[in-house]
Amino acid sequence: MNLQILTRFQGTVNNLVKRAFTPMINSRGIHGICKSIFTPQPIVNNWSVSTETQFLTPIIPQFNQVCGMKQRGKPQLRCKGCFFVAKEGRLFVYCRLKPRHKQMGMQKSFKYRRILTYAYQKKQRDW
Repeated sequence: MNLQILTRFQGTVNNLVKRAFTPMINSRGIHGICKSIFTPQPIVNNWSVSTETQFLTPIIPQFNQVCGMKQRGKPQLRCKGCFFVAKEGRLFVYCRLKPRHKQMGMQKSFKYRRILTYAYQKKQRDW
């Protein structure tokens, strides 16, 4: 009975830890893998032989950096393999030779991109 409660509690703790760290890992462009370093070993007591539970075992995260896009005001070609791509009003740079050359041009906010109507384009307003 107690062992079942402990394993359920350990499962909920592990899920909470994964949920807490997953948004942080995803927002930074990092691929994370969590691995427990537990290996069950029998413990011999004078009274009984039992195995350790995985309750509160340390979890060692392993991170692999994923190369993301660099945000630039004006993307530039960095080598012979780089080329421009225009998508959705943005300018992108992709590279066949070195994927770390990926760049994305920053997009101006809406207030600087909007098209003004006739009233705002005149030097002297009608009213």
